Amino acid sequence: KINLNHQHEDYDKYVIGESIDQDTGNDYGWRLYQIPLNDFVEKIGSPDLSLVEYIRIWFDGFQTPTNNLNAHRVSIAEINLVGSDWKEQGVAKPETPDMYIKDDETFVVSVVNTHDNPSYTPPPGVEGEVDRITRVIAKEQALVLRMNQLLSGYNVKAQKTFYDPQDYIHYNSLKMFVYGHDPTAQHIADDSSKVEFFLRFGADENNYYEIRQPVYDGWSKNSIEVDLVKLSQLKVRGQTEFDSTNARYIEELQPDGKLWVVRGRPALRNIKLLEAGVKNVDKTLPFTGEVWINELRLSSVKKDKGIAMRARLDVAWADLIRFNGEINKKDADFHNVAERFGTGDNQFSGQMGASISLDKFLPSQLGLSIPVSLNYSKSESTPKYIPGEDIEVTEDLP
Repeated sequence: KINLNHQHEDYDKYVIGESIDQDTGNDYGWRLYQIPLNDFVEKIGSPDLSLVEYIRIWFDGFQTPTNNLNAHRVSIAEINLVGSDWKEQGVAKPETPDMYIKDDETFVVSVVNTHDNPSYTPPPGVEGEVDRITRVIAKEQALVLRMNQLLSGYNVKAQKTFYDPQDYIHYNSLKMFVYGHDPTAQHIADDSSKVEFFLRFGADENNYYEIRQPVYDGWSKNSIEVDLVKLSQLKVRGQTEFDSTNARYIEELQPDGKLWVVRGRPALRNIKLLEAGVKNVDKTLPFTGEVWINELRLSSVKKDKGIAMRARLDVAWADLIRFNGEINKKDADFHNVAERFGTGDNQFSGQMGASISLDKFLPSQLGLSIPVSLNYSKSESTPKYIPGEDIEVTEDLP
């Protein structure tokens, strides 16, 4: 049961977007309700969400109209089942910043899009795809991290997991748009910020890369662009430290003010989760507002050249001496047209063989046959990256 009155206490909990025109004060008339499936008031019998055969909707609380002019009318545009790959992890206190507790009153994950939210403006250069046949423009949307009275020093986090490990090793950079919105402008403004956004990606919650940065108003100052090669090299060049739980981490402040963090032993070849979160760094005031994220993507495919070569030599001197040899070499980045990437290993193999008929140097009257042969082969494979890591193998490695 949901109260549709916009003055009801549940209004902000279930209604997404604006319903009152801020310029004229007029009511749009339409509401977009987003109701969690597990947020029910009453359960009858033993319902199973994996077996749903019908949905029933009813309205009550109307007064009997005196005539047709006062008749009540409710229009329903559409009903959709929606979900997100991003799940709320909850809210964490300053004393235990990695221990999250679910709190839907303080933090929820939602979406905004061009079809359902008139106030939503996509990032610069981003728009919905156009269907080639119908020419209909698909909705373009962003993920929303919505905070309500997030206390000083507290942080919130959302997480997305992958069933199969993702491999980012063949890309040079990771990019994303971030948008800050603070209705009171106390925490987020054009030139100042008391809110920090962080993005983590790695194998698990103990082994990940992290980017931290302040959040400003709008899209323009918040874009993330990370050099993945330099980020992975931080494990070699950075100063290793240990936190209170004895976990290994490395930090490096970038010239643009962003903070890069490496925790544990992450690898770009083994990405199983993404995490996005917000921290209130204000010393006193709680934060109520939103942070939008959009177009998280890998960019700039590595175009390292790979070479494969093969050479073979066969020499025969009558039936006295025979010699043959072959060499094969293939770089880690070489691949044919049917493959996207190379094997990742520098491969070398060679073999040679020689034979000589010693009996040819003896009198034929002896009737001897003395063939002598020699064979030698060698094969080696050197990985381009340290196994299980994203650090390139070079002579400079310790």
